[in-house]
Amino acid sequence: MTYFQACDDLVAAVDFEENLLITGFEDSNIGLWSLNDARLLGRLHGHTSGITGIKINGILFASSSYDGTVRLWSIEGQPLAVFDEPNHLLRCIGFSGNTVIAGDFGGHLHQWKIDVNLARQQGPMVRIKHYSHFESHKSHIVCLQVSARRIVSGSRDKTVFVQDFWAPVASRRSI
Repeated sequence: MTYFQACDDLVAAVDFEENLLITGFEDSNIGLWSLNDARLLGRLHGHTSGITGIKINGILFASSSYDGTVRLWSIEGQPLAVFDEPNHLLRCIGFSGNTVIAGDFGGHLHQWKIDVNLARQQGPMVRIKHYSHFESHKSHIVCLQVSARRIVSGSRDKTVFVQDFWAPVASRRSI
């Protein structure tokens, strides 16, 4: 068992891969950690309010915040893009393939389809190919999972919303 001393702030979000742990703090910072020896590799700054979600996707990760933004980062911590949702506080995040999804306190899901080119000589470029949002719940969304086929979100309205891209109709079920 390994404990990570997360500085002086409250941990609000985590995700990990084989050798890397990423933590989001309520003070708006993000920590990159070595899972091998619990060493802090770096602290990232950019959000202006508490972190609400972290999701690793290959060589990238996304963070959501109460500041109404989603930030896209390289796995080394280089900031790549900022996606704004100025009308609602963002509560959770999902990231699969080229799709970033955030759930907000208004019951909406926000979806950004992106194109990322990290090999450009002028530096990395992130382009939003398509943005959409839709109401999926009557209260704030507190968790979500995303795959290439589905978005599944849970809400304080006591429902789970399943958006299946291969099914003819989305389904909504009470817990």
